[in-house]
Amino acid sequence: MSGFLTARDVRRDFQIGDRTLSVLKGIDLEVSPGEVVAIVGPSGAGKSTLLHILGLLDRPTSGVVSFLGKPYSDHSDAERARMRNSVFSFIFQFYHLLPELTALENAVLPKMISHGAVEWMIGRREARRRAIELLERMGMEKRLKHVPGALSGGERQRVAIARALITNPDIVFCDEPTGNLDTVTSQEIQDLLWSIAEERKTAFVMVTHEPSLAKRAHRVVRMVDGLIVDGGMTARAEVAGGGVGKP
Repeated sequence: MSGFLTARDVRRDFQIGDRTLSVLKGIDLEVSPGEVVAIVGPSGAGKSTLLHILGLLDRPTSGVVSFLGKPYSDHSDAERARMRNSVFSFIFQFYHLLPELTALENAVLPKMISHGAVEWMIGRREARRRAIELLERMGMEKRLKHVPGALSGGERQRVAIARALITNPDIVFCDEPTGNLDTVTSQEIQDLLWSIAEERKTAFVMVTHEPSLAKRAHRVVRMVDGLIVDGGMTARAEVAGGGVGKP
């Protein structure tokens, strides 16, 4: 057991009128540093619900989710928000960029949110430098001042990735990160994510329906009807001790 990110007997029920809908029915999962985990399964299997609970966007009905051995699923709203802005980060299928902000401004936004006014005045130059560095690595050096409406889908996803990485998170949760991209762009985005996982030991937990992404993952977790049927607790020699294998 890595003790990095773990879920034990996680359940999530939703009340619909007078009946209870059980979406997660007892999930056991662990993720190691630098590991890329693909969560796959049919629609309605509970994949996104699990991702939201792991990433503190939702709370489990029961069960325990821990990071570095410390339970966090029952934290206060303030502490959950702090973790979402520093320890964890997110990449979504539809980017969720602010349309009135430039690529650079969108990428730097998490840093701005995490600082008070005085702290931001002191640290904004370094935050902008870091955002520019990330965007340039992703081939966006000529698009820094463009708003999302002037960018292609692949460019928007690169901005979303830079925004997710600017806080140096330990884990990035991804919901269909390449779902709106063509094959070539999808491959380029995958290359970026895998290189970051290897270099920084950032873990990526991805919900995906894309076969090429799942095939490339270090581990595939298959879900059916609210349960993990394969890959949840599989031994992973390639990530033993926190290292990752070559994608």
